[in-house]
Amino acid sequence: MSHQMSVHRLAAGFDDDVRVAAKNGSLWGVLNEAAVVEYPDGGRYAVAVFLRTPALGGRDRPPTPRSAAPHGPPSTTCAAHRAPPHPGDSMTTTAARTTDAGRIHTTLASVFAQARAEGLLHVRDLDTGAEFGHGADAQVVLASVFKIPIALEYARQVAAGELDPARRHTVTSAHRAGGSSTDGCAHDVEMSARDLAFMMMTISDNAATDLLLDIVGPDRVRATLDELGFPDFGFSSCAALDDDIRRELGLDPERSLDDQLAGIPDERLLALRACAPAPARRAPRAR
Repeated sequence: MSHQMSVHRLAAGFDDDVRVAAKNGSLWGVLNEAAVVEYPDGGRYAVAVFLRTPALGGRDRPPTPRSAAPHGPPSTTCAAHRAPPHPGDSMTTTAARTTDAGRIHTTLASVFAQARAEGLLHVRDLDTGAEFGHGADAQVVLASVFKIPIALEYARQVAAGELDPARRHTVTSAHRAGGSSTDGCAHDVEMSARDLAFMMMTISDNAATDLLLDIVGPDRVRATLDELGFPDFGFSSCAALDDDIRRELGLDPERSLDDQLAGIPDERLLALRACAPAPARRAPRAR
């Protein structure tokens, strides 16, 4: 996640000495990112921001200008770890924390409104467990954030000696759907399992994602999510998502989805079922 190529979202809101390891996701009207944020003083926070807005018309929109970035300054985002009361707090301290939380909610609501976005946020201090949420229990569209548990399951299998990260696999036409990286290659591409994971997490390569999901096994990813307490975290292959969109729009199932989108109004794309929250896609809370 620390090698993600797109740095215009959460990372753009922090100083250069703050390390942000993130995975973003986009669909029409959807911009998401989940990250681990590390401060120079050792503070570590899990941060997830999910945005929905009709101001964004496509999967490959230009980056939001920093002046309008809907994630707020770092002092707003990670000050949130002060918000939850602790059992040992005095009434005065608890009241102060509640006031801080109220101010953060107000600030976030203002920032999201200025960006014309419905914004949800969850922050967790990875050392103390303190957390703050702004609409954190709402249902969301995960987009490519769902690739994080695939990477996690890959790492777990490698650590357990079940999967050889150097073993080479072939991205064939069965995985390619058109787009960037191996997804848009004209011929088969061979690479290691490690490099498939790297391509998935750095540039969100959909073909690499689907092949890696086949390698680690969807059932294993589901079992890991359930074990970690995320039964509502939904995921599927990228090909399955594209197939659903083609069917809904009445497009040719044998042609690349992206090649058939010209001329389809943004309003129709924004109304796709894939862009609407489903019961099994709740905002992932850090544990």
